[in-house]
Amino acid sequence: MAELQKQAEALKAQQEAQSQTEQAPAEESKGAAEKAEESGNGAASNSGNQSSSGSSSGSSNSNGSNSNNSNSSNTSTSGWQSGVVSAYGSTSDGTLGAHTATGAIVSESSMGVAVPMSMPNYRSYFGRSVEISYGGRTVVAVVNDCGGLGGGSRALDLQPGVWKALGASSCFDWGVRTVSYRFL
Repeated sequence: MAELQKQAEALKAQQEAQSQTEQAPAEESKGAAEKAEESGNGAASNSGNQSSSGSSSGSSNSNGSNSNNSNSSNTSTSGWQSGVVSAYGSTSDGTLGAHTATGAIVSESSMGVAVPMSMPNYRSYFGRSVEISYGGRTVVAVVNDCGGLGGGSRALDLQPGVWKALGASSCFDWGVRTVSYRFL
């Protein structure tokens, strides 16, 4: 797991240098994600955060597109997509300490994500890095798990190191939010 974190940090450093030249497309995509959040998911806000009530049956994407199986709503030329993501990896949801699809163990600092099994060739994403932006923060994680993810209505499921790096205090605090992401 420490090796994955080191790889993610190295990729992040490389991507920061590259993203400075691609800042404009990334900013456009982030703006779309934030507009989608502002238009509301039809769910209650939780202590000032833009998280929904945690309902995971059906699409929570509110930008006018049907995302039940598309996993994204906006695609720009730089590969950035906007999608609804959830979080896991706590003792209360029973996934902390569990093994991922690739055999990694979910820990408090796991920098991994799960992709939906409804995504075509989802296993081909294992080991790929994904850059995720939310609220002015950007992290690089590694795809090491898969799951139902609300029947494909969510694009990613974030492990603890990722949702913490994006500013959430727990997976329940994160809830379901719209982020910008791209596979590297």
